[in-house]
Amino acid sequence: MVQAIRNFFAVIAPSWAPRSAKFEEVHKLGAYPVDYSEPTQEEVDAANASCAELFETGNWVPVNRKS
Repeated sequence: MVQAIRNFFAVIAPSWAPRSAKFEEVHKLGAYPVDYSEPTQEEVDAANASCAELFETGNWVPVNRKS
C-alpha cells in the first residue's frame, strides 16, 4: 500500500514525492548523465580562449538579416 502511494506521488507530482535512497535517480539525456553543476570561472575562461581564434577568423554570416 505504501509503495502504491509513493508511485502515485512519483508519477503525479515528482516534486512532492517522498524521497528515499532507492528513489534517487540520476538525470540523463539519452544515455548520458547530466551534470547541473556550475562551471568554475577558470573552466569558462579556458573554453572562451579555445574559441577566440575561431570567432576572430571565422567567416560568419549574420542570421538576423532583413531582406
